[in-house]
Amino acid sequence: MREIPPATLSWVADQVGGRRRIISNAWMGPASTVMHAIDVLDDRDRVRRLAVRQYADLARLATDPWYLPQHEALALEVLEEARVPAPRLVAADCDPLFCEAPTLLETRVPGRLLTRRPRDMDSYLRGSAELLRAIHQIDIANVAGLQRYAPYKPPEGLKVPTWSRRRDLWARVLETLSRPGPPVQEGFIHRDYHPGNILRSHGRISGAIDWPTACRGPFSIDLARMRLNLAGDFRLEDANRFLSLYEELADHSFIHDPYWDLLDAVDSAHDAEPPRTRAEAASWERFERWVEQARASV
Repeated sequence: MREIPPATLSWVADQVGGRRRIISNAWMGPASTVMHAIDVLDDRDRVRRLAVRQYADLARLATDPWYLPQHEALALEVLEEARVPAPRLVAADCDPLFCEAPTLLETRVPGRLLTRRPRDMDSYLRGSAELLRAIHQIDIANVAGLQRYAPYKPPEGLKVPTWSRRRDLWARVLETLSRPGPPVQEGFIHRDYHPGNILRSHGRISGAIDWPTACRGPFSIDLARMRLNLAGDFRLEDANRFLSLYEELADHSFIHDPYWDLLDAVDSAHDAEPPRTRAEAASWERFERWVEQARASV
């Protein structure tokens, strides 16, 4: 769906008010939801820079509990109250009544995603840790309707790629995960916090995007997902440094147990496909070294 359907464009214009003139829109590339960047001129001649997110996969809507627009809408409302840098919800048509698919209209966060390891990696890691800590400090005691974290696959159904050369390692990981998880601090989590969802502008972290799976759950899952990606995409040292920076910001009662690194690693890898390029093979090798480090720390 590279073009926004006319009915959705009309709905978007109605939400902005005034003259409601759409001056540009652009498809934002393949993703689980269909995203378009859209600029709208309002009745004060201001350009509103927005994003249209369409939940267009009907099969997932019917079967996937983590693919529900009303849950993202709730997460964005929570974030707005907390003033954390993230998209703001402008309007929602979750049923949908006006659009072809369930649709959210959101503000666009300025900035770009990280595409390569920055020169000042420590500054990037520190800013990312500060943002994550701010997310975890959001009070959701009186927020109703948030999902509770669970692995994408039930623990008893978690599997690892049959093509991995480290089957012995994964067998030990699964044995560890067969035991109950350790106590952990819980609260509001992003659930998919990693460099692909963190924007930066002028060398600083400008916000986090992509909130469909935000929920109530272990803070350590956000740390695990970020560290998993840092290790696979960059260096194991980056993953370890991120944890150290987060722990500096957290109170002394916070303890990150590597059990959660293993759980998220298996949850991420159970349907992984064999590497097709040297770069993918190198990334997978770093990932498995990361898993080995986590397993040795349990």
